[in-house]
Amino acid sequence: MMTLIHGHKGHDTNRTDEVVIPDKIKGGIDELHIFSRKGLWGMFLFLAASVLAFTFQDQSLTSVLPPEFREYLGLAPPVLLIDIVLAVSTICSLILIAVRIYDGREPDHTWWPHLGFRVSFYLLYFIADALTGRIHIVFMTGIAVLVLQHYHIWNYATKAIEQKTSMWERLAAWHREGSRSK
Repeated sequence: MMTLIHGHKGHDTNRTDEVVIPDKIKGGIDELHIFSRKGLWGMFLFLAASVLAFTFQDQSLTSVLPPEFREYLGLAPPVLLIDIVLAVSTICSLILIAVRIYDGREPDHTWWPHLGFRVSFYLLYFIADALTGRIHIVFMTGIAVLVLQHYHIWNYATKAIEQKTSMWERLAAWHREGSRSK
């Protein structure tokens, strides 16, 4: 059990003062609340990119770029190859996130890679002039991965908030017991 020591200015006790403990716990809880919303921001940005892709789905890269530049870029990637990469990456992402949820691991604090990878498929299909036929698949797979990732972040943050709140309540009860016995 932790012993509370009232430190004096200029005296390092290497222990936490009783006034600072609730502020530290409150700060940690506030950080967890902010962290729990990062998955929502990722989904919001993906939805914004999806609306943009939906707006330009009838356009093609051949109509946007001059033929000389298109020839310089070379052939577009085959649609079948993009389909395979989309399927494999979606399955791998879902398995990876599900394993992290099952093991109770802390989620990555960088959620940009999943978002960037999902949005890049819109660009790949646009380059291959196949966005119109694949936009719904990219949207559904992206939402599936990002929703599961958000659930993982939210679930982890909720459990951590409960632990910190419980710790705060135990410390407050212990402090009240200690002050009564004086």
